[in-house]
Order: sequence, then C-alpha cells, then structure tokens
Amino acid sequence: MHRSSVSSSQTGARSHRSRITTASELATKPEFDDWARELKLEKHIERNLTDTPIFSAIKTIQSHSKIFPPWVRDKRSNNYSFIPPAYQKWKDVLCSSLQADDEYTFVDGGEADSAFPFAIGIIVQLCHHQDRLASVNRTSLDSNTDIHFILDSLMMHSCDGDGDEFLVYSTEQKLRLPATSSTKANVVTTTADGVSSLDIIEFDPYTIHIDYRESMSAFSTKNPTLHLILVHCVVEYKRLGVGENQMKMGMVSALYQKKFNKDGLQVVAGIWEADTIKLYNVGKYSLRHPGSLVELYLVLRGMKRLAADYRKELLNSSKTLRGVFKTNPPVNEWATRDTNTIHELPEETDDEPQHGDSHFQRGLSTLELWDMAARINAFHESIRNCDPYSLWQVDP
Repeated sequence: MHRSSVSSSQTGARSHRSRITTASELATKPEFDDWARELKLEKHIERNLTDTPIFSAIKTIQSHSKIFPPWVRDKRSNNYSFIPPAYQKWKDVLCSSLQADDEYTFVDGGEADSAFPFAIGIIVQLCHHQDRLASVNRTSLDSNTDIHFILDSLMMHSCDGDGDEFLVYSTEQKLRLPATSSTKANVVTTTADGVSSLDIIEFDPYTIHIDYRESMSAFSTKNPTLHLILVHCVVEYKRLGVGENQMKMGMVSALYQKKFNKDGLQVVAGIWEADTIKLYNVGKYSLRHPGSLVELYLVLRGMKRLAADYRKELLNSSKTLRGVFKTNPPVNEWATRDTNTIHELPEETDDEPQHGDSHFQRGLSTLELWDMAARINAFHESIRNCDPYSLWQVDP
C-alpha cells in the first residue's frame, strides 16, 4: 500500500511537471490549438475587413493612412533640414518613390501634425539601420533587438509626440490570460514585447469597487493599478510562428479585459464576433520602403485618435456601469497558477536563441484596432450577462 501511494504521488508530480506553464513554450506546441479552441479564438487571420459597420473606424484609418502632406515628397523641404547626412540617402529614396507612386494622395492639412517630421527622422534611421544589418558579412549576427528598438521609438513617438498623456507605450509587459480547463497547459500570463495602454483616470466602476479591480485588470501586477488601464495595442517581434501565436495570446488578454517576416510588419485587428475572437489583416508594411513606414505611422496616429474617442465614451458611461456593478458585479475569469504546478520560469528562458539561425525570421509585429462604439456596447453587454467568455469583451 505504501509503495502504491508513493508511486501514485510520483506520477501526479510528474504529470504536473509535464504541464506547459509559459506562453513562450505554449506558442511552439500543438497544445496551442487546444488552448485557442477553448477560448474561442479563430487562429486564421482574415485577409480583408468585411463590409459591416463595426469596421468603419478601422477602414477610415486605412484610407487616411494613404494621405500624405505634400512636403514629404519634396527633397528641399525645410522639414528635412534636421536629417543627419548618413540618412540623406533614405530621405532621397522616400521622396523619389513618392513622386513616382500613385498609391498615395498628397493634401495640405491632412494627417500631418507637428510631430510628423520627427517621425520621418525615425523612419529613415530605421531604413538605414536595416540596410546595414542586411550586409552579407552580418547575416549570422541577426537578432530581434537590432530592429525593434527603433520600432519601439516609432511606437513611443506615436503615443507621446503630440504632448497628451492618456496613451502610453511600454515594453516587456506581462498580461494575464483567461482560465481554461486544460490538463496539459497552465499558462496564466504572456509577456508582450510592447503594449500601448490607455489610462482611464477616475473611472468610478474601477476606483470605487476596489474588490473588482483584479477582475478588471489585464496587467499581471502584484496589486491592481490605482486607475483602470486598458490594453489598446499589443506588439510582438519574435520569430514568425512563435511571434504570431504570442501576439494572439496578447490579443486574447486585451479582449478579455474589456509576420513580422524578414523585412515586413503586419497590423492585425482583434474583433469579438458573437462569442468568438476573430482576427483581420489591416495592413502590411515594409522595412525597406520608407513610404510604407510613413503609412504605418499614420495608422498609429489613427489608432491614437480611436483610443481618445473610446476613452471619452467609456468615461461617459461611468455612471451607468456603476449601477450595473451593484446588481451584477464582474467575475474574475483570469487564470491562476496551480499550486501543484512547478513555478513558471521567465518567458525569455523558453525562447530559442535568436542568433545564427538560417531559418530565423523576426517575429510578427501586431497592433490591435477596434471600433469604439462596438467596444462600449460590448462592455455594457458583458457586464449585464456576466458570461465567463464575454466578461471583458470591451474590445470588439
């Protein structure tokens, strides 16, 4: 009897130790399919946005991202006076390509702003750096960090450049994941390479109902933040397959709260349709085409305006949601660490080496975009229903 008991205990311990406990490991395993299926995440990324009202805001961002100020194609513009000599080549490439390209429209007073010229400086620096890294002599030295620190600068500038304070970009953020019934994986967080998040200051349903703050926060912190912070954008730079799967985990985290290949980036929208998370392609952008990166910057600017509208609508709904919370409080559906499971190692320890791999591709950089009105409606509906799979469908 004693031997049998020990054997059973050892078997149980081995079973728990064999469970997947990190997002970086899950992203590489067949068990990811089961995880996505249980959380009702459709893995396939749709190529085109459908002709429905929920996508109208995103389609507006797409169309506006192709409207440039006329000075961008003028090599002699004073807005280029601060470009260092080393980057002049890429300024010339940008201007020449735009003069010959009929894909873009040039209109005074379009999407340009006072921060626009500085963004151009970051873009030509990125192109220059990418070109140097592509030399035959440096092929074996390829790494994620070489490029993504400049892309982080562009992301940060899109949030901070105009001086307002409500949208913040930060790197290496740990996000909570919803609970599942899986016996093969017990993954409670995923670490995103970058996150743009929206501060909702003095949002009564969050600040007054202290007991519900943990249920309402997607960030994995020791204690919930003083004010509500909503995830607006998730960025991943990892290898193509792993990066795409970890991006999807980050989007699941954001949605429950409420390829980047060798030379390109992809923008993806995460949408709640009924009780299923669907993914849609918004645009693809080349690191070797400065005009394409200008278009990406304008997409980021459009995303920020969307965040501002959403913030306003959410604050306007504060009183209504306070009343809903009194009769139907939110349920904490985030995953928790199984006490019998071995301690989760840091995410980065599970990633394969990033150097010297002939099959290496820098991961997918992916941003989330949502329609503001639908997000608010979904928030109201999820609070009313308190359904485990729709609790934080703030971000359709």
